Amino acid sequence: MNRRTVLQSAGVAGAVSLSGCLDVFRDHFGAGELRRPVPVEIFSEAGGPMNVALRAVEEETNRESYDHSYTVVPDEQVSAPPLGGTAQLLRVILFADLSTTDPEIETIEDVSITSDSRLITIVIYEDDLEVNVEELEAVNGDEEPEPESTGDADDDAEIDLELDDELEPA
Repeated sequence: MNRRTVLQSAGVAGAVSLSGCLDVFRDHFGAGELRRPVPVEIFSEAGGPMNVALRAVEEETNRESYDHSYTVVPDEQVSAPPLGGTAQLLRVILFADLSTTDPEIETIEDVSITSDSRLITIVIYEDDLEVNVEELEAVNGDEEPEPESTGDADDDAEIDLELDDELEPA
């Protein structure tokens, strides 16, 4: 076997083995941006154990992308697996009674996850829950500029007075 055949075979084998890996890179890069995983933290302030289910569906494909359930005891913090940083809808379901085989749904909260989402926190109460999604702060170039003041305080006061007059009932 000559050297060219060996090198050619090695090049083809390398290209074929890497072809499947390109899909992994496409999953992490969408529209030229890095898709960061979004951590999920669950806290319980309830008096007893509570069941919570987390389900997410991608907005583009309607494909279920996340499905996890937890029993959270009082004063416990659970770090669930992170969600993908893509446009998706997260549904958080709190179940009322754990003693039955078919527990009733107590509360359902839906939140949108985007590529700017940074952290999801879920706080469970006795008969309710709160879901917060923290977004990445805007980069200086993305922020809208605040209106500039002329520096004349009297002009600003006149504007405020005019607005107040308009709001009073006639």
